[in-house]
Amino acid sequence: MLSSMNIKNKLIIIQLLTAVVAIMLCGLFFGLSYFNELKDNEIKNLYFSSRVTGELTNVHLDFLNQGLNVEDSQKEINKILVNFSTQPEVISATVFDAKGKEIASYAKKGENYYNNYNQTDSSNDLWHDVDGNYYNVYNNIFFNEEYEGRLNIRYKSRADQILQDIFKISAIVLFIGFIVAFGLSTILQKSISEPILKLVSSMRQVSESKNYDIRVEQSGSDEIAELSSGFNEMLSQIKLRDDEVQTARNSLEQRVQERTKELNEKARALEISNKELEQFAYIASHDLQEPLRMIGSFAQLIARRYKGKINTEINDYIDFIVEGVSRMQNLIEDLLLFSRVNTRKTNFQQADFKNIVEKCKSNLRYAIETNEAQITYAAMPSLVIDELKILQLFQNLVSNAIKFRSDVPPHIHIAAEEQENYWLFAVKDNGIGIEKEYGKKVFMIFQRLHKNTYPGTGIGLSICKRIVELHRGKIWFESEVGQGTTFFFTIHKNIHPALLEETAKTTAY
Repeated sequence: MLSSMNIKNKLIIIQLLTAVVAIMLCGLFFGLSYFNELKDNEIKNLYFSSRVTGELTNVHLDFLNQGLNVEDSQKEINKILVNFSTQPEVISATVFDAKGKEIASYAKKGENYYNNYNQTDSSNDLWHDVDGNYYNVYNNIFFNEEYEGRLNIRYKSRADQILQDIFKISAIVLFIGFIVAFGLSTILQKSISEPILKLVSSMRQVSESKNYDIRVEQSGSDEIAELSSGFNEMLSQIKLRDDEVQTARNSLEQRVQERTKELNEKARALEISNKELEQFAYIASHDLQEPLRMIGSFAQLIARRYKGKINTEINDYIDFIVEGVSRMQNLIEDLLLFSRVNTRKTNFQQADFKNIVEKCKSNLRYAIETNEAQITYAAMPSLVIDELKILQLFQNLVSNAIKFRSDVPPHIHIAAEEQENYWLFAVKDNGIGIEKEYGKKVFMIFQRLHKNTYPGTGIGLSICKRIVELHRGKIWFESEVGQGTTFFFTIHKNIHPALLEETAKTTAY
């Protein structure tokens, strides 16, 4: 409720509550102090009156207890008790002899006297108890150190009535104080709330209009005036910064437009280059391979027709020609495959890596069975990828792991681990391993580490690197010679397919 009030009303409420609480606490403190003091004084007065009355009646009680001058002694004691009529708070007074027999009594008009002699004795000669608003005072009377009797006085306390009067007066004072505090707070809050309200109004205008030329009117030299001055200075700084930001923004927009134009021109040039590369791929797949097939065919025809008619050296030359043609065809086919990673249209969509690994195992089934290879994999994620390219990535890595096997059957394990922005994949084998100095060379095109031992063109890992980069990832390996190799690569997650398409479009050959 207070949070929705303006500062003016909050100040008034705070001042009023402070005044009211202060008056109540002061009234309560002084009232209780006076109340306790009054009760103590009443007890002291009662004790004093009881002692005086005891001293006045002890002789007469001594006569009564001895049976001497009984009637006169009773009359004198009654006269002494009648003196309590001057104390309107005394309800009754009763004198008992040494045997507990009532000798004389006094009762205020309209009141019954208190004649309870059997009240529990105290260890003192003078004591009292409290009965509601009444005090009962008991005084053992002695004469010449002999017990002569007891005086009982019943007294109605004025303390409770006085306490009620104090509360009434406090309520009146509280009401008057509330009125006075309200008037004073109304006057005082103007000097506090009005400057703050002006400051708030100026802040609201600045927020709504974004006009940093607005200034707060200052009056006085107190903290609020300092706050207004600081606010005006802040507006001046914001105005200066805003002008600088606007200038920088205009300059940046111009530079962005120029850069965008430049990038568009480069993108168009790159698109033209990709089309030319596609045309080259078409030429390479048909026009370049056709002469090679012709050379290979005629070389094989010569070898069959003139088998046994020519010497061994010529046969070797023919074999070299056939082998060279076959290698050249493989190189061209792999080069076409490498170029298609970028030139072929990408198809990014949600795909399950488990299905991709299963397809990889199915496509490499012959090599797996022939080499008695075992392929296992852990839980696989589902990501937005080009499924065919990722399948090609796994096939290249798994087929390399089978090709470069050791003496024991290949064991290949595929794992995936989620990281902050990427998924990290690992393809681990127990093959012959790779020397550390070949860390970068293995991903270069046409780089072969075992030219005379294992078949291939040395382009498989280059294709893997291009596919991973197309998915905004990285690829590397860790290996120990004779123990096996683990290839790691990352695939970016939670990326929009349109951005991946743009990456594919702008990747340089």
